[in-house]
Amino acid sequence: MTVQEIVSLNFGLLLAGHETTTNMTANAVYTLMQNRDAWDAICQDPSLIPNAVEECLRLNGSVVCWRRLALNDMEYSGTTIPKGSRVLLALAGGNLDAEKFENPMEFDLYRKNAKQHITFGYGPHVCIGQEIARAELQIILEKLTTAFPKMTLQSHQKLDYIKTITFRGPQHLMVHLNEVA
Repeated sequence: MTVQEIVSLNFGLLLAGHETTTNMTANAVYTLMQNRDAWDAICQDPSLIPNAVEECLRLNGSVVCWRRLALNDMEYSGTTIPKGSRVLLALAGGNLDAEKFENPMEFDLYRKNAKQHITFGYGPHVCIGQEIARAELQIILEKLTTAFPKMTLQSHQKLDYIKTITFRGPQHLMVHLNEVA
């Protein structure tokens, strides 16, 4: 690798890892709070957390689109994409494919193929940090479910999402760490 490639890789890991991790965490907590039965289930049975991680990433991942440059002319679904075209891949849309995922808009803690999402890309363009991201979210959920099993969302909050086409996550997410009467 060249020095520039090493610098670029480290820059990507540092910044992309931070942005995606904070958004991934907030999105997962929000998703689980909206699906209280799943939250209660992972609090009771931590062995369900790995699949909860995958389902959170599938349904509400932090990277929703990514850019690519077509290196060759190609055809996809009857549309010709000329060499040199800039393409915006809608990863989040692929994770909601009804041909791939039954009831794709629903959070399913027990979904058998949850890990088949494309949140981290696919093939030669897959995210090199995907296993770190999975481990981070699993550890975060293990700690939160152990320490705060009665956690709830603060009511009447309006989520304001970061204003970018690539990443998705709320600017703030307010929770009660202990059950509110």
